[in-house]
Amino acid sequence: VVKDTVIELPESNNSSYILHAGTRLDDKSVLRVNGGRVLNVVSISNNLESAREAAYKLNEKIKMHGRQYRGDLGLYFPKI
Repeated sequence: VVKDTVIELPESNNSSYILHAGTRLDDKSVLRVNGGRVLNVVSISNNLESAREAAYKLNEKIKMHGRQYRGDLGLYFPKI
């Protein structure tokens, strides 16, 4: 993602939310990429499968030109 790209975020909810890392607000309060790993999407649920599904569902709603994300997170988790 190119620095200064505009980011449009969906509303978070009680169990899924977005953490900012490489973001900034410009002088007009527009959210923009500032570099590095830009956002983290987190979801909490009773089990890993539903948490993963909810996180990726929220992730799909993020609008940012050239965005990239990993699609394998939460797939390979050891049984304890």
